[in-house]
Amino acid sequence: MSHPIDRAGAAWQVRVVSQFEIPLPGERNEWNSEMTLFCLIHGSIQSPCGWKLLRHALTRRGHGVVTPDLGGVDPAGDAIIYARNVAAAVDHASPQLNEPVWVLAHSASGMFLPWVPGVARSQLSGLIYLAAYVPAPGESLLSSFNSDAGMFNPHWVGKNPMQDRIAQEFLFHDCSVEVSQWAMSTRRLMVAHQAMKELLPDDLSAGLPVRYISCRLDRTLTPAWMKRASSERLGVDPIELECGHCPHLSIPDELADVLAVISRAPPGHSGNSK
Repeated sequence: MSHPIDRAGAAWQVRVVSQFEIPLPGERNEWNSEMTLFCLIHGSIQSPCGWKLLRHALTRRGHGVVTPDLGGVDPAGDAIIYARNVAAAVDHASPQLNEPVWVLAHSASGMFLPWVPGVARSQLSGLIYLAAYVPAPGESLLSSFNSDAGMFNPHWVGKNPMQDRIAQEFLFHDCSVEVSQWAMSTRRLMVAHQAMKELLPDDLSAGLPVRYISCRLDRTLTPAWMKRASSERLGVDPIELECGHCPHLSIPDELADVLAVISRAPPGHSGNSK
């Protein structure tokens, strides 16, 4: 069942619009899995509607899902404002479940992920980067881009993903025709101007388990950069999937299985299913 959330928080300058979904009673034991709450943070080119296929795959496996919508955040807002919107959605959902909570960020929204543990009241179990930018202390997304020519596919840089041809070539190329056509309708730009140039503080670490899921067929971020960022910036080996930039669209069931493995892995174990 779905529960729309619309909450204002004046002290945090937060207005959260998200969707919280948990499995129906008959679905809970289909995979005989322990429930985990996954918070899925959309990237800069899709609205939360893009999580639909993965959301359904996770709830069929007995997990809860919350999908905060960051589209209404002021583009001039700091990264912590985006993180507070994510945290508010998690804090609303997690007391209703009392289950482990993993927060996942896709693509450019990786720049918000390190800030979330510091503003969430809920106890988080871990963080997951999905084909995402990984901030490093003293760097921003823009400074990383300017200093590392191997970060993005050069053919992707400067392209407009709101053009159908570009979206098909770089984002949805490994999706079925039906999924690709539907995915076009989920596009929406989120340009976090201030957060993109905000340097990550040196002391921003929550000590939580962290995982990276990379995509071997990605045509935006380069697979080589993702693998290097996972190792050098997070200290973990990436879990590599044979797909493009949006596995939640092209292989939602496989991705849901990977997330389930991650959530069940004991502390200190990578959950890497390679």
